[in-house]
Amino acid sequence: MTCDKCGRDYPSQYYFDFKAVPGMQICTACVEAMSVQELALLRERSRIPKRPTGLRPNEFVFPEKCCSCLGPAETKIVVSLSQNLGTTIKTLSVQVPVCRKCAKQGKIVGYFFAGGIALGAVIGLLTSGIPGGLVGGFLGAIAGALVSLMVTKMTEPASIYRDGSISFRNPKYDALFRAAN
Repeated sequence: MTCDKCGRDYPSQYYFDFKAVPGMQICTACVEAMSVQELALLRERSRIPKRPTGLRPNEFVFPEKCCSCLGPAETKIVVSLSQNLGTTIKTLSVQVPVCRKCAKQGKIVGYFFAGGIALGAVIGLLTSGIPGGLVGGFLGAIAGALVSLMVTKMTEPASIYRDGSISFRNPKYDALFRAAN
């Protein structure tokens, strides 16, 4: 038997707490480690039809539509989240389906990010003769990068969270995704 949360295999049903989340097989170790909020969320999600068998907990089924505009999916883009875990950095990445038009818009936003950094660097070069100008240019590059990063994150079609869950800006696609998973 396999735990629906962690994906570990167990030799018998005695390793599971079937009452914690009705309709799901969750091992007692996962149930004990869960917060009250996470347990409530899993109970809520358990009312959604079961996802296809054979998928690990960190695998997803994506509807064959663009996650941004609901047009036909023609390609995929990578959405990621990096976490600093002390001495290591953990990155969660997933490829989400998009149409060519939305993929192109995503690349334009990426160019906007690079442009913000370049603008700050140019200001630094232009003001390098002025006392403190180089520092101002350096700060301008950092400010440009931060503003561009915020705009980039706000325009991504999907977001990944620390627990590995995903949400989409388009509420209709988000509902389709939740129904499939």
